[in-house]
Amino acid sequence: SPDNYTATRVRYSTIRLQKTGTNTWELAEDLGAFTGYDADATAYFNAVGTFTTGEKNAINTWFLSAKANGYYTKYAAVYLFAGGTASAHKWNAINPVDSDAAFRMLFTGSPTHSSTGVAFNGTTQYGDTRLAPGTGPVLPQDAKGYAIGCRTVGTGSQFGALNAGSVGDVLHINVGGLLYWELSTAPDTMVPPATKTGLWSLNRTTSTAAELRKSDVFQDSYTTATSVNIALNIVIGARNANGVINLHSADAYDFFAVRNAAMTAPQITSENTDYIALQTALGR
Repeated sequence: SPDNYTATRVRYSTIRLQKTGTNTWELAEDLGAFTGYDADATAYFNAVGTFTTGEKNAINTWFLSAKANGYYTKYAAVYLFAGGTASAHKWNAINPVDSDAAFRMLFTGSPTHSSTGVAFNGTTQYGDTRLAPGTGPVLPQDAKGYAIGCRTVGTGSQFGALNAGSVGDVLHINVGGLLYWELSTAPDTMVPPATKTGLWSLNRTTSTAAELRKSDVFQDSYTTATSVNIALNIVIGARNANGVINLHSADAYDFFAVRNAAMTAPQITSENTDYIALQTALGR
C-alpha cells in the first residue's frame, strides 16, 4: 500500500483491496498510519500474551465502543473468554492483574476452553470470580447489575451467590421449568422464553426497581426493596449457595460482566450491540 499504511485514516473510511497476483494484494484509498491500540486493551493483550492480530482488533473495537457508549466505567469486572485457553479466559479484561483482588477467575474441575468461550460439565465445574458484592468491591446495593452471554442453556444456574435466606444475586434460566433471578432480594420467577441463548442483562436502578432483559428484549421486572448485598463470591456455571457450590450447569458462555452501577436503557442496548459485534468479529 502507499507508504505501507495498513489502517484506515479514520473510522468509516473507504478502502479498496485488490488481488493483483497469486499471493499479492494491493491496499489503497483512504489509509493512514496505525496509531496503536487503546491503552486498557493493550494491558489486557499483554496479560494474555497469545492473542492473534485479528483477536486484538476485535477486542480493541469492543473497548473503544464500550467507552464511547458510556458504560465501560460501570464495570467492576469483565470476562471476554477470548483466546481459547484457561490461561487466557481467566483474566478480568478491565483489570488484568493475576490476583484475587483483581478478580481473575479461578476455574475448578477443568471446564472446556475453546475459541468460542468456556463450557462446563453440569456436575463439578465452575468459575469463581473472587468478587463478593458485599465485601470487595462493595457494589452499590441499589445500583448494580450483571450481563452474561449464553451460547447454550440447559438446566442449572448460570451464575450467582445467595445466603442461607436465599437472598443474593442469581440467574437460573431453567430450573424445574422456571426462570429465577434476583438482585439483593429473594428471587422473582417467570416462565423462561422459548429462545434462551443470548446476552442476559440484570439491572437494578433504585432500591425498589430491577429489570431482566435478554438480547435487549424485556423479560421481567420487580419492585421488591433490596435487603442484602451478598458477601459471598459470585461464581459462573453454578451458584454459590451460602458457601456450597451447587446447581451446576452444562452450558457454554462467551461473556460475563459484573456492573458496579446501574445502566441506562440506551447503554443496555449498546452493550448488547457491542457484544454481538464482538462475537461476530471473533468468528463465534
